[in-house]
Amino acid sequence: MSTKITKEIICPPCGKSDSIGMFQSIRSDDEELRKKIMDETLFDWNCTHCGFSAEFVYPCLYHDISHYLMVYLVPEKEEKSLKDVKVASEFPQLSELSKRTVTTLQQMKEKILIFESGLDDIAIEVVKAGMKAAAEKKYQKPVEKGLFCFSDPKDQRIGFQFFLKGQEEPLKRAVSMNTYKTALHIVNSCYESTKDDFIQVDNHLAEKILKRYQNEEASSSNQESTND
Repeated sequence: MSTKITKEIICPPCGKSDSIGMFQSIRSDDEELRKKIMDETLFDWNCTHCGFSAEFVYPCLYHDISHYLMVYLVPEKEEKSLKDVKVASEFPQLSELSKRTVTTLQQMKEKILIFESGLDDIAIEVVKAGMKAAAEKKYQKPVEKGLFCFSDPKDQRIGFQFFLKGQEEPLKRAVSMNTYKTALHIVNSCYESTKDDFIQVDNHLAEKILKRYQNEEASSSNQESTND
C-alpha cells in the first residue's frame, strides 16, 4: 500500500499552523493517487484557515511492479542522490525493475505513461531530442521542455508536446512508430542500460547517445573507405 506521513507547516500568509499529507511511497494500484499524478495535483495544498493554495514538492517514490518501473521524484533544490544505495545487492527483489529519477511531477507522469505504453523511455528521449532540434530550427526559439503524451497502436503513432521559450501554448507533434523503432535501434546499438541503480533519463542522456552513435557511424564509414 502507499505510505503517507503528516507534517505540520506554517501558512506563509496567515501564519497559522496547518498540516499536509505527504506520500513517501505510491503504488500504481492506488487509483486515487495515480489520478493526482496524472492531473498534476499530487503536491497541491490549501490552508484550512485562510484558503491560501500552494504546491509543496517533496521526495516521492512511485512503483509499478506490473510494468517493471520505479520512479523516484527528488526536487532539484534538494540535490539528493541515490548513488550510495546499492540497489542490486540490498534489494534483489527490485533487480528486474527499471529505476528512474525525476525532478518534477510532470516528468514522473511522463515516465508512467511511457512504461504503461510498453515503450522504452531512453528511445523516447532520443526521438524527443531530434524533434526538439527540428522545432528550434524552424521557430528560432529554444525548446524549454518536451513531453511524451500518448501512443496510438492503431495508427502506429506517438505524440508529444514541446514548450517554446516565451510561448504559452505547446506545440503538439506526432511521429510514426517507425521513428521510435529507429531510435530504439540507436539505443540498443550504442548504449548499455542498467537496472542496478536509479538513473536520470533525459535530454542530456539522449544527446550523449546520439553523439556516440554519430561518431561510431563516422568511424565505420571511414574504415570502409580505407578498406576500399
